[in-house]
Amino acid sequence: MTAAAIMMLTALLAPLAQVLAAAAINKPAGLRDVLVILLALIQLIASIWLLSLFGQGQTVRLALASPLPGVELAFVADPLGLVFGALVSGLGALNALYAIGYSRAARWEAPGRMQALIAFAIAATMGVAYAANLLTFFICSEALTLGVFLLIAQSGAERAQRAALLSLSVLVFASFALLLPAVAWTSAIAQGQEFRLGGLLAGKVDPLTANGLLALFVLGLAKSAVMPFHALATSAATAPAPVAASLTAVCAISVGGFSVVRIAVSVFGPALASAQLAAFALSILASASAILSAFVAISRADLRERIAYLAVSQSSLVVLAVCLASPAGLGGSSSGWFAAIMQIGANALALMTLTLSAGAIGLASGRALAADMDGMGRAMPVVFIAFACGAVSLIGAPPLAGAWSKLWLFAAAAEADRHWAMGVLAVVTVLAFAALSPVAARAMSGPAPDQPFSRTDATPLLSLITVVLAAASTASLVVLVDPLARFLAPLWEAQP
Repeated sequence: MTAAAIMMLTALLAPLAQVLAAAAINKPAGLRDVLVILLALIQLIASIWLLSLFGQGQTVRLALASPLPGVELAFVADPLGLVFGALVSGLGALNALYAIGYSRAARWEAPGRMQALIAFAIAATMGVAYAANLLTFFICSEALTLGVFLLIAQSGAERAQRAALLSLSVLVFASFALLLPAVAWTSAIAQGQEFRLGGLLAGKVDPLTANGLLALFVLGLAKSAVMPFHALATSAATAPAPVAASLTAVCAISVGGFSVVRIAVSVFGPALASAQLAAFALSILASASAILSAFVAISRADLRERIAYLAVSQSSLVVLAVCLASPAGLGGSSSGWFAAIMQIGANALALMTLTLSAGAIGLASGRALAADMDGMGRAMPVVFIAFACGAVSLIGAPPLAGAWSKLWLFAAAAEADRHWAMGVLAVVTVLAFAALSPVAARAMSGPAPDQPFSRTDATPLLSLITVVLAAASTASLVVLVDPLARFLAPLWEAQP
C-alpha cells in the first residue's frame, strides 16, 4: 500500500476511531479527551500529508466494495476534495478542543455523546470530500444527514427535537425527491458515475436535460441552505456552540457548498454552458436568499440566530458563484468556480470564529441577546477581539479571508457580465456590516457591565485558546490564495 493510500485511510478512519473512543470511554474523562484530540490531530496531519503527496504527483483511489454491478464504493484524491478535506480536518481539530473546554465548564453529564456525534458528522463529511463517484457521494451525504439530525436532537430539549425533525424532513425530502433522481438520470446518460475532471456529462447532454439536471442537483443539495431549504442553518441557533460550529462551519453547510461545486466541476464541466436557463434561475434564487436572510439576520435579537441567518446568506453566495461560472473563464480558468471555493473556506473560518466566540460569551456571562453585549468587550477583550475578526472577515473587509472571496465573487460577476450580481454582493456586504458591526462596536466602546459574568471562572482556557486560533485562521488566505489557485488549476484546465 502506497503512502498516499495510507494517508487517505487514516483521514477517513480517524474520525470513526474518535466516535468509538468518545462513546466507549466514559471514565476517566481525561483519557477520552486526550484520545479525541490526538485522533483529530492525526486526521489533520494525514489530510495535509495526503495533499502534499498529491502535489508531488502521487495519486490514490480506494475501492472498498461494489454494492451495484459496475459501481464501487470508492474514494479518490483530487484537488477539490483534498483542499476541502484539509479544511474540515483543521476546523474539526479546533472544534474538538473547544468542545472539551465547553462541556467541562457547562458540566454536561454526557459530553462523550456530543463528541462522538460530532466525530461521526466529520467522518461522513470526509467521505463526501473524497468520494470518487455519485453513489459514494450520495451515501456519505445521507450519513451526514443522519449525523446532523442526531447532533441537533442530542440535547433532548423540546425545541431542539423540533428543529432536528424539521431539518431531517427538509434534507430527506430534498435528497430522495430531487438529488437521487438526478444521480440516477446522470448515471443513465453518462453510462457511469465516476467523477472526472472535464465533467461526467461533457458532450453527452442536450440543453433541456442539462437544465433539468442542474435544477435537480442544486435544489437537491439542501445542505447548501439556500432558502427555502434553510432549516438546517437556523437549527444551529438551538444547539450548543460546538454543535452549532459543526453545523455551520465544519460539516453541514460547508458540505452543501462543496457539493454544489463538486457537481458543477466534476459532473457538468463544460456542459454547464448548456444549462444557462436553470443557472440564471438558480442565481436569482440564491441572490434572493442571500439578501432576504441577511435582512432577517438584522431583525434577530438573539446573537446565535443572527449568526445562523448570516450563514444562510453567505452560503447562498457559493451557489450564486457556481451559477455565474463559465468554463472558458480567465486564462482558461473559471473565476466563478474559484470564487465559490474561496467563499466556502472564508465562510467556514468566519462562522467558526463567530460561533465559538458567541458560545464563549454565553457560557461565561449567560448573555445571548445582541443588545446585552454592550460593554462586554471590556470584560472579555480577547473573545470580543476574536468576534470582531470573524465579523470583519464575514463582511469582507481586507486583509481577512472574506475580502479575497468577495473579490473573486465580484470578478466572477464581471466576467459573466452579470452586473446585477455585483449589486447583490454589495447589498449583502452592507447588510452583513449592519448585522455585526454594531454588536462589536458597542461591546468594545461601552462601559463594562456591573455584573458581566454568571460564572466565576469566566471562559475556560481550552475554549479561549480555540477562539483565538479560529480568529487567527481568518487571516490565512492572505498567503494561501495564490498556492490554492495553482493547486486547484487542474479543475478548470481540464475543461476544453
